[in-house]
Amino acid sequence: MKEFKLVVRGMHCRSCEMLVNEGLDEVAGSVSMSRQTVHDILWRFVEHGLDAVYDARREGRPHYLSLKQRQDLKKRLIAGSQSNGFREGSWSTRMVLHLVEERYGRKYTREHMTRVLHKLGFSRQKPRPSNALKPSEKEIREFKKKRGGWCLTTSKEATSSSAGMKPHSA
Repeated sequence: MKEFKLVVRGMHCRSCEMLVNEGLDEVAGSVSMSRQTVHDILWRFVEHGLDAVYDARREGRPHYLSLKQRQDLKKRLIAGSQSNGFREGSWSTRMVLHLVEERYGRKYTREHMTRVLHKLGFSRQKPRPSNALKPSEKEIREFKKKRGGWCLTTSKEATSSSAGMKPHSA
């Protein structure tokens, strides 16, 4: 785009000499843009001057939830599902969908709600059970004391494992 702006600036100075001599297709090829894009930029230039060469900023579709509602939703999610009237301990997407529909009167799809949650700074995490057989800190310390330092293989294991090895030939 910068190259094309320079081309347009040059065209402005040379009274569009390049466009007249070379044509729209050659200009488009020289700046690696489609013919239609070059045409649109030139019309914006003719209508509004050099500052209008770049596209105007477009806002896009407005959010379903207002900024205040999104902030409130984030606070509610941080507070936890049980403090918002759910029995489960961790949030699921369906629970958040239900909360948004009940609280704010807005319906989302599950896929879109995951995008909203991601924009609010949340990530999907899978709850995992804790290991019930995991030893306590005291048991770990006792085991380390009993184990000692280095673990050596017995001479019987060492000879059987080295018996299958052949010397490296030079």
